[in-house]
Amino acid sequence: IMHLNFALFFISIFEMISLLTGDVTFQEQYNQDIGCFAFDHINYQKVEPEYALSMDKCVEKCLGNYFRYCGVVNATLCYCGSKLNTQGPSSCNLPCLNNSVEICGGLNAISIRSTGYLVPGPPDNVKEINILENAIELTWTEPKAPNGNILNYDIQAHPLETFANKIALPSHSWSYSGNTTKAELLGLHSGTKYNFSISAVNDNGIGKGEVRAVWTEIGSPPIPDVPVVLLTEKNKIKIHLKPVINEYGPITSYRIVVSYDVGRLFTHEELKNWSAAESEGTPAYITAEIKPKEFLEEFFVGDGNLYGGYFNAPLSSKRHYHVSFGIISTFHEVSKASYSNFTHLSNHFTKTISIEENNDGDTVLNEILIAAIVVSALVLVLLVVAYVYLRIKLGGIVRPQNLQEMVFQGPFIDMMEIKFIMKNFWGICFSILFVNIII
Repeated sequence: IMHLNFALFFISIFEMISLLTGDVTFQEQYNQDIGCFAFDHINYQKVEPEYALSMDKCVEKCLGNYFRYCGVVNATLCYCGSKLNTQGPSSCNLPCLNNSVEICGGLNAISIRSTGYLVPGPPDNVKEINILENAIELTWTEPKAPNGNILNYDIQAHPLETFANKIALPSHSWSYSGNTTKAELLGLHSGTKYNFSISAVNDNGIGKGEVRAVWTEIGSPPIPDVPVVLLTEKNKIKIHLKPVINEYGPITSYRIVVSYDVGRLFTHEELKNWSAAESEGTPAYITAEIKPKEFLEEFFVGDGNLYGGYFNAPLSSKRHYHVSFGIISTFHEVSKASYSNFTHLSNHFTKTISIEENNDGDTVLNEILIAAIVVSALVLVLLVVAYVYLRIKLGGIVRPQNLQEMVFQGPFIDMMEIKFIMKNFWGICFSILFVNIII
C-alpha cells in the first residue's frame, strides 16, 4: 500500500508538470488494470525475476524503463512493453507470490497493467560518428520504449564551455522525421562543448531526451601579424611580436620560424629544429617555441639560447633571412597552426632582413681604413702632378738682386715661397697623407 501511495503521488506530480509543459499526456492511469491476454513475448522485454513477485513491483520497474505497459506471466516473470498483446484475451488465475490477493497471470497468460507513461523513451545507441570544427554527426536507433508511432526526433544543442570568450554563442535546434536515425548538425562553433539532447516524439508528446556532452573540433588560429624588425645586430635580429586572441581553441604556444628561401612554401609538418634542418638541407627551421605565460612582445632571433627545446641559432652573414610568427593550438589530440605572412599564403615567410657581419668582427673598420687610404692616394697623386707642373712652369724665373719691387698685371707669386714649397714638397705631401689617414 505504501508503494502504491508513493507511486500515485509521483504520478500526480508528474501529471501536473506535464500539463504545465505540454510534454506528456496521461490517458491511462498509473497501475491501471488493462486485462488478461494470451502471452506473446515478441511485444515484451523480460526484466529481473524479483520484479514478478507482485504487480506493483513490475509496474515500478517498467515505468522506470519508460514503458507504457507491464505484465506478469505464470506468477514468475515480469515483462515490459510499448503496445498491447494482439493474441487476444486469456485466463489469468495465478496469485502473485508476494500478494495472494493480486493475480499475476496464468499458464501462458499475462496480466497487463498500465504504467501511465505514454510518450516515447529516450532514443537508443546515440553515438557521435564524426566531429568537425562547425558540425557534429550523430546516429541513433529507435527508443526501446517507443510507446506508439515515432513521428519525429527533436535535437537541442546548448553551449556549455567555449574558447570564444568574446562571442555570445546561441543555442541550436533541429527536427528530423521519425524514420531518420542519422543527422549532421551544422552551424556550431569550433572549440566549444555542447550539451546535445535528442528526444523522440509520438502522438502523445515528446519523450525524455538522451543527453551527450561533446566538444567540437578546434579551428585554426587566426593568422598573426608579421613581425616588425626593430634592429639588426651582429648575428641576431630584434623583432616585435603582436599577441593574438584565438576564439577557436586554446593558444598552446607561440612559434618563431626562420627561413632563407622565400620562394618555397613549407607546411606545418615539415618544420623542424635548426640542427635537423641544417642536416637535411631544409631552408627553414623553428628557432623558438614559447608558452603563452612566457610570451614577450620583443624577441631576439639568433641569440643562441634554447626556447621550448629549440635552439635559437646565431644568424649568418651569408644568408638573407625571413622571419615568421606562428600560433600553435592543441586540444583533444588535435593540433593546428597558423603563421604570419605578407602574401596571405599560409607558411610563406616574407619578412626579409640582411645581416652585415664578418667572421673577425672588423668588417666596418677595415672598410673605413681602405676608403681613407684610397682618398689619400688620390690626394698624393694630385700633389705630384702639381709639383711637376710648378717645376716646369716656374723653374726658369730668377728674382733680380737690385729690384726692390715688381708689379705684375696678373696674379703675383712670390718666388721665395715657391722655392720653399718645392724644397719641402715631399714633407708636405706626407703630412697631408697622414692627416687624411687620421681623419
